[in-house]
Amino acid sequence: MMRLTGEMLAERRTCMNLETLKKRKKELRLTNKDVARLSGVSLGTVNKIFSGATKAPQVDTMQAILGVLKLEEYEFYDGKMEREPLRAERIKGSFPGRLREPQMTAEDYRMLDKRKQTELIEGKLIRHQSPSWNHQELISGVLCNVRNYIREKGYGCHAICGPIEVQLECVNGDTIVQPDLVMLLGEEQIGLRGLLRAPEFVMEVLSESEQEQEMVVKPDLYMGAGVQEYWLVNLYQRQVIVYWFGNNYGREGFQVDTYTFDQKVPMRLLDGFMMDFGTIDLM
Repeated sequence: MMRLTGEMLAERRTCMNLETLKKRKKELRLTNKDVARLSGVSLGTVNKIFSGATKAPQVDTMQAILGVLKLEEYEFYDGKMEREPLRAERIKGSFPGRLREPQMTAEDYRMLDKRKQTELIEGKLIRHQSPSWNHQELISGVLCNVRNYIREKGYGCHAICGPIEVQLECVNGDTIVQPDLVMLLGEEQIGLRGLLRAPEFVMEVLSESEQEQEMVVKPDLYMGAGVQEYWLVNLYQRQVIVYWFGNNYGREGFQVDTYTFDQKVPMRLLDGFMMDFGTIDLM
């Protein structure tokens, strides 16, 4: 499996077809100032890229500009390059229909200027929409209830809301996620930048635009990384999908239960805890 290393990224950026960018910008009747405003990239940087002064722009900078120009990454590079281009590969894992795209490493990810919430899923950079009011209200409500219960029972658990970086051990590529809420049964996972390994409990609120990733990809990643319990909250259908993996890191013993907001949701890792989503004041 080929990884998209920092050296390879620089090589591909050097071989970019600048004329393609200029042509596309002209077709869309955009000025450099328009591109800067729409992409969030500074005007000075945009001017240097389109003048050819910057030979190796940063990955996230070019992704932002390509998004404005509605160009896929492969259109940006010179098709006459002699070396073999990076191609998608089949993933060896639980979901054989998925494709492996050119990969970014954890080191590449941490060098990015992450002005928006991002995750690295098996070497692929994922950008998320800004969370809604209800999204944040729900996370705050669950966190408050969990922490109160932990204090009341005197448990040595630790719960915190995101975004917080969690690096997962995944066979298909470097993966750094930012769950909405995590709970740790100990402290050995905690590092300066985030969590050094998977927490025992993870909760995420489903994004309308990222349902496939969160309902298909994430459960598989969390199960393989050692998460024992995963809650996926669907605000739109007012449901909570509870995945119980336990200590089994394979599919044997894998259990899924679905609850509505009208039902109390038990957390297996906190004996006796029941989350009543109906008590959270949502808009």
